[in-house]
Amino acid sequence: MSRLRYILFSVLLSGPLYSANISGYVTDYESGETIIGVNVIIDGTSKGAATDLKGFFIVRNVKPGEVALRFSHIAYEEYVKEIRVSNKDIFLENVSLKSRSIQTQAVEIIGQRGVLIQEDMDISSFEVDPIVLTEMPQLSKDVFKLIKFSPSVTISDPFSPQYYVRGSDPGENLVQLDGMTIYNPQHFMGSQAIFNPYAIKNIEMLVGGLRT
Repeated sequence: MSRLRYILFSVLLSGPLYSANISGYVTDYESGETIIGVNVIIDGTSKGAATDLKGFFIVRNVKPGEVALRFSHIAYEEYVKEIRVSNKDIFLENVSLKSRSIQTQAVEIIGQRGVLIQEDMDISSFEVDPIVLTEMPQLSKDVFKLIKFSPSVTISDPFSPQYYVRGSDPGENLVQLDGMTIYNPQHFMGSQAIFNPYAIKNIEMLVGGLRT
Protein backbone atom coordinates (compact mmCIF):
# COMPACT_ATOMS: atom_id res chain seq x y z
CA MET A 1 0.00 0.00 0.00
CA SER A 2 2.80 2.41 0.85
CA ARG A 3 4.48 1.69 -2.50
CA LEU A 4 1.27 2.46 -4.39
CA ARG A 5 0.91 5.77 -2.58
CA TYR A 6 4.50 6.61 -3.45
CA ILE A 7 3.90 5.95 -7.13
CA LEU A 8 0.74 8.10 -7.19
CA PHE A 9 2.48 10.89 -5.34
CA SER A 10 5.37 10.82 -7.80
CA VAL A 11 2.97 11.04 -10.75
CA LEU A 12 1.18 14.05 -9.26
CA LEU A 13 4.44 15.87 -8.67
CA SER A 14 5.79 15.15 -12.11
CA GLY A 15 2.62 16.33 -13.92
CA PRO A 16 3.36 20.11 -13.93
CA LEU A 17 6.91 19.43 -15.16
CA TYR A 18 5.53 18.47 -18.59
CA SER A 19 4.60 22.02 -19.52
CA ALA A 20 6.55 25.07 -20.57
CA ASN A 21 6.37 28.84 -20.66
CA ILE A 22 6.59 30.80 -23.90
CA SER A 23 7.90 34.33 -23.58
CA GLY A 24 9.46 37.01 -25.74
CA TYR A 25 9.35 40.54 -27.10
CA VAL A 26 7.17 41.98 -29.87
CA THR A 27 8.55 44.86 -31.94
CA ASP A 28 7.64 47.00 -34.92
CA TYR A 29 9.04 45.60 -38.18
CA GLU A 30 10.23 48.99 -39.48
CA SER A 31 11.24 50.98 -36.41
CA GLY A 32 12.23 48.14 -34.10
CA GLU A 33 10.33 49.76 -31.23
CA THR A 34 8.47 47.51 -28.81
CA ILE A 35 4.69 47.31 -29.18
CA ILE A 36 2.34 47.60 -26.22
CA GLY A 37 -0.94 45.71 -26.01
CA VAL A 38 -0.32 42.92 -28.53
CA ASN A 39 -2.59 39.93 -27.89
CA VAL A 40 -0.68 36.64 -27.89
CA ILE A 41 -3.05 33.66 -28.02
CA ILE A 42 -2.54 29.94 -28.57
CA ASP A 43 -4.95 28.95 -31.34
CA GLY A 44 -7.80 26.73 -30.24
CA THR A 45 -7.45 27.67 -26.59
CA SER A 46 -8.21 30.56 -24.28
CA LYS A 47 -4.64 30.61 -23.05
CA GLY A 48 -2.69 33.73 -23.84
CA ALA A 49 -1.24 37.02 -22.70
CA ALA A 50 -0.67 40.62 -23.78
CA THR A 51 2.55 42.55 -24.15
CA ASP A 52 3.39 45.01 -21.39
CA LEU A 53 4.93 48.48 -21.54
CA LYS A 54 8.23 46.96 -22.68
CA GLY A 55 6.63 44.77 -25.34
CA PHE A 56 7.23 41.64 -23.27
CA PHE A 57 4.80 38.73 -22.95
CA ILE A 58 4.73 35.33 -21.27
CA VAL A 59 2.26 32.50 -21.80
CA ARG A 60 2.51 30.05 -18.93
CA ASN A 61 1.94 26.30 -18.61
CA VAL A 62 1.73 25.40 -22.29
CA LYS A 63 1.34 21.67 -22.86
CA PRO A 64 3.90 19.89 -25.07
CA GLY A 65 3.17 19.51 -28.76
CA GLU A 66 2.74 21.63 -31.87
CA VAL A 67 1.05 24.96 -31.11
CA ALA A 68 0.18 28.00 -33.20
CA LEU A 69 0.96 31.26 -31.45
CA ARG A 70 -1.17 34.09 -32.86
CA PHE A 71 -0.09 37.74 -32.50
CA SER A 72 -2.76 40.38 -33.13
CA HIS A 73 -2.99 44.15 -32.75
CA ILE A 74 -5.42 46.65 -34.25
CA ALA A 75 -2.61 48.62 -35.92
CA TYR A 76 -0.59 45.63 -37.20
CA GLU A 77 -1.00 42.67 -39.51
CA GLU A 78 -1.85 39.43 -37.76
CA TYR A 79 1.02 36.98 -37.45
CA VAL A 80 0.99 33.26 -36.60
CA LYS A 81 4.11 31.42 -35.47
CA GLU A 82 4.26 27.62 -35.32
CA ILE A 83 6.13 26.35 -32.28
CA ARG A 84 6.98 22.88 -31.03
CA VAL A 85 6.70 22.84 -27.25
CA SER A 86 8.57 20.38 -25.04
CA ASN A 87 9.21 20.45 -21.32
CA LYS A 88 11.64 23.36 -21.69
CA ASP A 89 10.72 27.04 -21.64
CA ILE A 90 10.84 28.86 -24.97
CA PHE A 91 12.08 32.42 -25.37
CA LEU A 92 11.31 34.34 -28.56
CA GLU A 93 13.85 37.13 -28.61
CA ASN A 94 12.09 39.22 -31.23
CA VAL A 95 8.73 38.84 -32.97
CA SER A 96 8.29 41.59 -35.58
CA LEU A 97 4.88 42.79 -36.73
CA LYS A 98 4.22 44.83 -39.86
CA SER A 99 1.98 47.85 -39.52
CA ARG A 100 -1.21 48.05 -41.55
CA SER A 101 -3.39 50.89 -42.75
CA ILE A 102 -7.01 51.06 -41.66
CA GLN A 103 -9.35 52.37 -44.33
CA THR A 104 -12.16 54.52 -43.04
CA GLN A 105 -14.52 57.08 -44.45
CA ALA A 106 -13.34 60.64 -44.71
CA VAL A 107 -13.99 62.77 -41.65
CA GLU A 108 -14.91 66.38 -42.24
CA ILE A 109 -14.50 68.82 -39.38
CA ILE A 110 -16.23 72.17 -39.69
CA GLY A 111 -15.57 74.93 -37.22
CA GLN A 112 -17.05 78.37 -36.90
CA ARG A 113 -15.02 81.17 -35.48
CA GLY A 114 -16.88 83.06 -32.80
CA VAL A 115 -16.70 86.79 -32.32
CA LEU A 116 -16.72 88.67 -29.08
CA ILE A 117 -18.89 91.52 -30.34
CA GLN A 118 -20.91 91.72 -33.54
CA GLU A 119 -19.44 94.42 -35.76
CA ASP A 120 -22.17 94.60 -38.39
CA MET A 121 -24.77 96.14 -36.07
CA ASP A 122 -25.73 99.72 -35.51
CA ILE A 123 -23.15 101.76 -33.61
CA SER A 124 -25.64 102.40 -30.81
CA SER A 125 -26.14 98.70 -30.02
CA PHE A 126 -24.42 95.34 -30.19
CA GLU A 127 -25.09 91.68 -29.40
CA VAL A 128 -22.80 89.17 -27.75
CA ASP A 129 -22.87 85.40 -27.97
CA PRO A 130 -23.28 84.17 -24.35
CA ILE A 131 -21.16 81.10 -25.06
CA VAL A 132 -18.15 83.41 -24.87
CA LEU A 133 -18.75 83.62 -21.11
CA THR A 134 -17.88 79.96 -20.63
CA GLU A 135 -15.09 79.81 -23.22
CA MET A 136 -12.98 82.76 -22.01
CA PRO A 137 -11.46 82.04 -18.57
CA GLN A 138 -10.51 85.66 -17.95
CA LEU A 139 -14.20 86.60 -17.89
CA SER A 140 -14.92 84.33 -14.90
CA LYS A 141 -18.35 83.72 -16.48
CA ASP A 142 -19.35 87.28 -15.57
CA VAL A 143 -21.55 89.13 -18.05
CA PHE A 144 -20.36 92.56 -16.88
CA LYS A 145 -16.72 91.67 -17.50
CA LEU A 146 -17.75 90.77 -21.03
CA ILE A 147 -19.58 94.06 -21.55
CA LYS A 148 -16.48 95.98 -20.51
CA PHE A 149 -14.80 94.80 -23.72
CA SER A 150 -17.06 97.16 -25.68
CA PRO A 151 -15.30 100.28 -27.03
CA SER A 152 -18.22 102.34 -25.69
CA VAL A 153 -17.58 101.21 -22.12
CA THR A 154 -14.86 102.46 -19.79
CA ILE A 155 -14.03 101.52 -16.21
CA SER A 156 -12.19 103.35 -13.47
CA ASP A 157 -11.35 100.30 -11.37
CA PRO A 158 -11.04 96.73 -12.75
CA PHE A 159 -12.40 95.36 -9.45
CA SER A 160 -15.39 97.70 -9.40
CA PRO A 161 -18.81 96.65 -10.75
CA GLN A 162 -19.40 100.15 -12.06
CA TYR A 163 -18.84 100.95 -15.70
CA TYR A 164 -19.27 104.10 -17.76
CA VAL A 165 -21.07 104.06 -21.10
CA ARG A 166 -19.85 106.84 -23.38
CA GLY A 167 -19.00 109.06 -20.44
CA SER A 168 -22.33 108.72 -18.67
CA ASP A 169 -22.70 108.14 -14.94
CA PRO A 170 -22.91 104.50 -13.72
CA GLY A 171 -26.23 105.39 -12.10
CA GLU A 172 -27.72 105.95 -15.54
CA ASN A 173 -27.17 102.35 -16.62
CA LEU A 174 -30.35 100.28 -16.93
CA VAL A 175 -30.12 96.49 -16.61
CA GLN A 176 -33.08 94.34 -17.65
CA LEU A 177 -33.70 90.61 -17.60
CA ASP A 178 -36.48 89.54 -20.00
CA GLY A 179 -37.87 93.08 -19.85
CA MET A 180 -37.79 93.25 -16.06
CA THR A 181 -35.58 95.92 -14.49
CA ILE A 182 -32.84 94.64 -12.17
CA TYR A 183 -31.82 97.36 -9.73
CA ASN A 184 -28.97 95.46 -8.08
CA PRO A 185 -27.41 93.26 -10.78
CA GLN A 186 -24.27 92.50 -8.74
CA HIS A 187 -23.79 90.35 -5.68
CA PHE A 188 -23.81 92.24 -2.39
CA MET A 189 -20.39 93.74 -1.63
CA GLY A 190 -19.02 92.20 -4.83
CA SER A 191 -18.43 92.98 -8.47
CA GLN A 192 -19.74 89.79 -10.06
CA ALA A 193 -23.11 89.71 -11.80
CA ILE A 194 -25.98 87.74 -10.30
CA PHE A 195 -26.93 86.16 -13.63
CA ASN A 196 -26.34 82.46 -14.27
CA PRO A 197 -24.11 82.31 -17.38
CA TYR A 198 -25.59 78.94 -18.41
CA ALA A 199 -29.13 80.35 -18.41
CA ILE A 200 -28.39 83.32 -20.67
CA LYS A 201 -29.66 82.95 -24.23
CA ASN A 202 -28.74 86.36 -25.60
CA ILE A 203 -26.88 89.47 -24.46
CA GLU A 204 -27.79 92.80 -26.03
CA MET A 205 -26.43 96.19 -25.06
CA LEU A 206 -27.89 99.51 -26.17
CA VAL A 207 -25.39 102.30 -25.67
CA GLY A 208 -27.89 104.95 -26.75
CA GLY A 209 -26.95 108.32 -28.16
CA LEU A 210 -24.66 109.48 -25.39
CA ARG A 211 -21.41 111.02 -26.50
CA THR A 212 -18.14 111.57 -24.70
